[in-house]
Amino acid sequence: MNHSEELASPGRRALFRRLVKPKPVELPESIYPRPPWAQDNQTFLALCDRCDRCIDACPQRVIRQSEESHPVLKGLPVLSLDYGRCDFCDQCVDHCPTGALSKEDGRRIQAVARVSGHCQLTLNQHCDFCVDACEEDAIRIKDQRVQIDEALCTGCGECSLDCYDKAITLHKRC
Repeated sequence: MNHSEELASPGRRALFRRLVKPKPVELPESIYPRPPWAQDNQTFLALCDRCDRCIDACPQRVIRQSEESHPVLKGLPVLSLDYGRCDFCDQCVDHCPTGALSKEDGRRIQAVARVSGHCQLTLNQHCDFCVDACEEDAIRIKDQRVQIDEALCTGCGECSLDCYDKAITLHKRC
């Protein structure tokens, strides 16, 4: 057998590599909202290098490291509006060196407010702190129930901070 014929002839391993298609890799999704202007999940995971510059730059201190158990998600920046509000100052974007946060390609609004069953109104108690707190007029009271217009909600977290029962919580916008 000639040496050039050996190179052109595929081996058994090469044959099996051609026959077996690789399984697509499923990227994990965080349960938490990303910081403002985060790109889609695949791009964000590919670009974010966990440098923490967005966390350090946030004057409101509402960006923190994720504590999720999945190794791909652990340590990535997430938006945490439990004790503060986001005023969309864009400092996180300005300090992101990789483009994982991008005004051109990312999505500004990452969270949305939701009401739970223990709102004071459902207990026949007057309360409208969340309505007063919402600068976007996304919250209305109708038939003794708080209604949040998700199309108007910016996910800033102000309504949640002003709700003394913590009946309003912020969730990842789908």
